[in-house]
Amino acid sequence: MGLKKFNQLWRIDENINDEKSRFVNRINGSLFSQIDRGDREGYTDLFDSLCYWLGKNTRDVILGYNVRDPRRQFDPFYNDKIPPLRHLSGDDFETTLKIIVLIHAYFKSKTSQKIKIVDASVNAALSNSLVDIGIRWTDGMFYPLVWKNLTKLS
Repeated sequence: MGLKKFNQLWRIDENINDEKSRFVNRINGSLFSQIDRGDREGYTDLFDSLCYWLGKNTRDVILGYNVRDPRRQFDPFYNDKIPPLRHLSGDDFETTLKIIVLIHAYFKSKTSQKIKIVDASVNAALSNSLVDIGIRWTDGMFYPLVWKNLTKLS
């Protein structure tokens, strides 16, 4: 029995904002954490590309993340760490969607098999939603559900 069925039986109402937050948490725990733990050299290039495409200064983002680490002041050998993707998204739903699309485009440009990980993570996060959050994932892009209905009318 899934959580959706449980909520129906117990008459627990779900709302779209809570579900969007759960979607972001699922992506943080699956896709973003897999990428964060991956190849460091490749991650640096990906992070630089994401910052560029989002119009953020990579160095400012890195410094903003590391400024809270007290070792930075006292350890002469301290190297700034590149933040996890969650720091870049700020747990914001729309920013998370943008980052996912950009990650897909990045891996596609590198002809990487990691596109399959992106697709699987997004599809799993969407399929586990208790409430339809009004988006669809197709060929590396999110589309609003309204767009799908409008294309049928054309």
